[in-house]
Amino acid sequence: MKMTFWALAAFFSLSFLASANSLAVNNDELKMGSSQEYDSLNPLVMSSMISTTLHRMTNRSLVNLDADSKWVAQLAKEIPTI
Repeated sequence: MKMTFWALAAFFSLSFLASANSLAVNNDELKMGSSQEYDSLNPLVMSSMISTTLHRMTNRSLVNLDADSKWVAQLAKEIPTI
């Protein structure tokens, strides 16, 4: 009985350590969780908050104006000057 307990304890400890290594944070991909299901990605008919959030994350522009009316790059690396 004791041997089974220690074998199970060792197994769960090792499996926890293996899963902790696989949960390491990296910037290769973005994972997003939500309790809602999106209704549509069409901006004309979407009505849920998760659809709006997904739309704003995926349909960004190259440049935007900041609060000081200066152009800032959003998807572009830099803004060329003439």
